[in-house]
Amino acid sequence: MNHKVAVTILAGVLLLLMTACSEEDKSPTTLTYLCTDYGGCNGQGADFVLPKMTFDNDTLYWKIHDDLLEIFIGINYICCAPFKIEANQVGDSLKIMIRDTCKAPYQDCYCRCVCYYEFSSIFSNFTGDTYHLSVYLHDPRQSHDSLLWRKTIP
Repeated sequence: MNHKVAVTILAGVLLLLMTACSEEDKSPTTLTYLCTDYGGCNGQGADFVLPKMTFDNDTLYWKIHDDLLEIFIGINYICCAPFKIEANQVGDSLKIMIRDTCKAPYQDCYCRCVCYYEFSSIFSNFTGDTYHLSVYLHDPRQSHDSLLWRKTIP
């Protein structure tokens, strides 16, 4: 190999390494989970009935206001189910688990209808970084959690 070609290749590799090392390792900001507002059928008993026209398709969207990120989730699910929301972040991955907390025997929790549940989870410290959001549903009657959505924010 020609000496000039080898030196040129080596110089290019060194320049590439220096550029890569000088770039700041920018990890997404750690979000702070503040709370979840439970709406729709959450907390309603068997006598609570929504008119059929109020049922919606399962829904996911988010809003950003200043440093707040609000993630809205709406799901159709069996009536009278008790839910708990869990949220965690690892790097740029944000996971929300909608956990049905009913214990066996399940007929003690559920009513014989389908209802539209709403969850509005609010996080602070949002700086515009990109997050990979996964939303799961834990149904205690199923052997595995169900992935409802996988989206990128913003």
